[in-house]
Amino acid sequence: MYYECAECGLIDRGNPLSEPTVRECPGCGATTTWEPAFEGAADP
Repeated sequence: MYYECAECGLIDRGNPLSEPTVRECPGCGATTTWEPAFEGAADP
């Protein structure tokens, strides 16, 4: 499953066992809640 950073909108793969997921974003560096994104959203 893909997750979206609530701060900058970066799409990244997440671990479904760790919901709700709060971790540091590799894009913006914020420690924030990652919301589930639509499957396939990271495809160009």
